[in-house]
Amino acid sequence: MSKKVLRVLSVISLAAAAAVIAPYCIRFWGAPLSLSPEAWGAFGSYVGGTLGPPLAFLGLIGIVWTIREQMNASRVAKEAAERESEYLARKEKKEEWQTIIEHSEKQIESFLNLPIQYKNGVPAGKLVHALFWAAEPQ
Repeated sequence: MSKKVLRVLSVISLAAAAAVIAPYCIRFWGAPLSLSPEAWGAFGSYVGGTLGPPLAFLGLIGIVWTIREQMNASRVAKEAAERESEYLARKEKKEEWQTIIEHSEKQIESFLNLPIQYKNGVPAGKLVHALFWAAEPQ
């Protein structure tokens, strides 16, 4: 929970407590503190009955806020995982194409390095040399 929200909920809680206890103090101001357990029980019942529902409502607000924050964090994590998955798929495809290109280069190189012969069986060198010789301007 952010500090701002926590601060607001704390102020509201303290204000609710003051709003409940202040009328009781005003009504019984100047009276001596009771030694009777029944009087303290009545006071506890009064405070619990009047302060409990607002504090429970603030607790509910805190829970709802926490659930919203968790949902947002989950959504952000899901989006990050999707982006990472897309990145990994693109990287895998790139590596696959690089492998194909490297394999093709090796095949072309081995093909160009094939030995060639004249019709009478005399070695004439490699195919790559014949191609360069054929490409020279006449």
